[in-house]
Amino acid sequence: MHSLGDILSSKARTEIIEVLSRTQTKVGIRRIAWMCDLHPRSVEIALKSLVDEKLVLKIPQKRGFAYIWNEDNPETSRLRQLFVVDEHQRLNRRTTQLTSDGAHLCAFLDDGFSLFQQATLS
Repeated sequence: MHSLGDILSSKARTEIIEVLSRTQTKVGIRRIAWMCDLHPRSVEIALKSLVDEKLVLKIPQKRGFAYIWNEDNPETSRLRQLFVVDEHQRLNRRTTQLTSDGAHLCAFLDDGFSLFQQATLS
């Protein structure tokens, strides 16, 4: 069993783990790179170590390989829970920001509507 620090030791590994833990289908290197906003070579290097650690499965395809999250590895459920908690915290922070932004936007729209009414009545 590896520590979370070892597993999430680089940005590329962390991003790939997060993406593959949410994706239920086989995904190629270019698609993973696009989803993670990383260079395909960085993804390839990180995937090699993730496959070696058996966190990700490498599946041969007609043209290259596809990768999928290894549900049979005991560490994968722990990592998935970590990203679910992170997503909930991110959404909670975003909801608070949207609520305060929404109040400002509503006030702005109310002022604009009042000015529009005054202009059309004159």
